[in-house]
Amino acid sequence: MTRSNAEVIGRRFGNLLGVEARDDGLLLNRSYLRIRVEVDLDQPLPRGFWLRCKPATSKDCWIWYKYERLSDFCYACGRIGHDNKVCKLVSREEGFTFGYEPELKTGRAS
Repeated sequence: MTRSNAEVIGRRFGNLLGVEARDDGLLLNRSYLRIRVEVDLDQPLPRGFWLRCKPATSKDCWIWYKYERLSDFCYACGRIGHDNKVCKLVSREEGFTFGYEPELKTGRAS
């Protein structure tokens, strides 16, 4: 839970806008990082990424992204701007197995 790790994660999206930290530069003491990034709305939202754990003999870890204030989100195609009922990018059958679940969305974290 360091600022440098938060910046690396944020840059995976593209344009990192900010990392939530205390005035002294340390990150807040909690089990998640809050990062503000610019998102390309023409692409599906990233769900997460694999993190190579050290030492090399350890298993890799899947790091989940969670999104705050996510409105008009389509769980079929992963894009913002419409919902599953009107999605024209993914067939209804494909949408059930696309991998986006309600856990992607979080309430306002404290």
